[in-house]
Amino acid sequence: MNNHFLKNTAIITGALFAVAGCSSDNSAFESGSASDTANEIPAANDVITQTPDLDSFSVATEKLAVEALEHEGNTSEISIYVADRNNNPVPDNTAISFETSWGQVEPQCLTAKGACSVTWTESGQNTFLPANHSAIIIAYTRGEESFTDLNDNDLYDAGEPFTDISEPFLDINNNDTRDAATEEFIDGDADNTFDAADGLFTGTPCTGDNTVCNRVSTLIWDITRVTLSSSNASVSIESGSLPTTIDTTTNLTIKVTDIYGYNMADGTTVEVLSSDGKVEPAAINLAGNQTLFNLTYTTGSTASTTEVLTIKVKSAPSGLESIFTVSTTIP
Repeated sequence: MNNHFLKNTAIITGALFAVAGCSSDNSAFESGSASDTANEIPAANDVITQTPDLDSFSVATEKLAVEALEHEGNTSEISIYVADRNNNPVPDNTAISFETSWGQVEPQCLTAKGACSVTWTESGQNTFLPANHSAIIIAYTRGEESFTDLNDNDLYDAGEPFTDISEPFLDINNNDTRDAATEEFIDGDADNTFDAADGLFTGTPCTGDNTVCNRVSTLIWDITRVTLSSSNASVSIESGSLPTTIDTTTNLTIKVTDIYGYNMADGTTVEVLSSDGKVEPAAINLAGNQTLFNLTYTTGSTASTTEVLTIKVKSAPSGLESIFTVSTTIP
């Protein structure tokens, strides 16, 4: 087992239940007018459900890339948002579990108003580096698959579209398929076997037999990725070139990555200077996953000189600066 894959499959679930309004007796609600009652009483087939469902379960990372290769301890907040199939927040204190392929992640958080968060922390410089320089974080809990309720009976009926999922796994190569030789999984039913999507709806609200659905809960899950960036930058001019005449303006597209070609860490800044000309903009704050930016460069008014364009990339949060220069000769 990869010693960076932190196992913690015990799940403390919150309240998972469904209450159906089946009675046609509305006497308990008849304190107002008929029109008030019509507005307040749900239809008889409306089900109040608080079970997490798949398409209402999503995970997000505060930072898309962190300084990781030369530094330990940098963090990113991982947030999870959970609702039931009516898109209502699940009950407070619903437990969400987390695992990661690299670094450390807090094992669990308890929801409040349908959300909670944990902290992922970079660590592990003394061991192998993931091939794609990416840490994968999985969030999961007990819930049900999602379906499209075409007849509005709050039940899954045979033939209705649904989302079929496998057990959670570390999709290292991002191909949406588990590669058994390299990708670990979370064994939700403890049978020591990876369970692929089975072609049946898995969840309690179902009208069919066991050829249509499984009336059980399942692990629903989502993943996010954090790029493990170097503090050292690489800079290139992707389009355009420096003019060779005075008082001439050109547009340049600059590419900034780390030395391995991946995104710089969130918060990285770029400063652009000219020895004689003018640059706009002169300062850039790189957004998450941003590698390209445009600038306008105007040469100075002095002939028979060499102008130098200097690009300074400052990685965050260390402040390590990488400096690049390119020059043009003005005859």
